[in-house]
Amino acid sequence: MEMTRKIDLVTKEGTTVSVEQTLIMKSLTIRDVLVNLGLEEDTKLEPIPIPNCSAEHLRMIIKWLERHRTDADVDDEERARNRFNLDIPEDDRKMFQAMHIDDVAKLLITANYLDIPTFFDQLIKFIANLINDNNSTPEAIGKVLNMGKRVAN
Repeated sequence: MEMTRKIDLVTKEGTTVSVEQTLIMKSLTIRDVLVNLGLEEDTKLEPIPIPNCSAEHLRMIIKWLERHRTDADVDDEERARNRFNLDIPEDDRKMFQAMHIDDVAKLLITANYLDIPTFFDQLIKFIANLINDNNSTPEAIGKVLNMGKRVAN
């Protein structure tokens, strides 16, 4: 049985989170770091710091990556073609709906930092659907996005 190589990532709290290399390679940021380090199968890697990521949100992303392990990579052309298609998989919608909107926002920032295009796109589509589902009034959007009284009339 082949062992799966683990990559250790160190979050902003100093927590080390191990993730399968095949999963974290969906992050173009981490992929670039590993390629620039001249990654070889037998190379001993030091933990990679990701100072803009919390352990909680990194674990959420890993959970998503595990569920989408077999998804094909999407190139920029395909992303552009599907940019205005707001359909997202039901399991993603349920995962995002179970989160507080502040966590969704932090995941969006983390997905952007780690450069995980498909995850980022799914989060954007989820937020767009939230806005569409609330009739796009400033008050409704403010409530959904947990903005309180910050929405200008």
